[in-house]
Amino acid sequence: KLTQQVQGQWWYKRREVDVVAPTDGATLIAGEAKFTSTQLGYDVLADFEDDVEHIDWTPDGGGESTY
Repeated sequence: KLTQQVQGQWWYKRREVDVVAPTDGATLIAGEAKFTSTQLGYDVLADFEDDVEHIDWTPDGGGESTY
């Protein structure tokens, strides 16, 4: 479970998200860092979106998560 105080990386089993940071209590910022000079395909974005969906996070006060 991701708590409001956690900022940094997130990983679970074979899933990893390089940057996670809660903002105002209702939104979680998630990001991926790739060190390459070549273009990335949409498969990289799809994999990232899939990983983010597995983050166990609930906004302050409950409700739906926004990523």
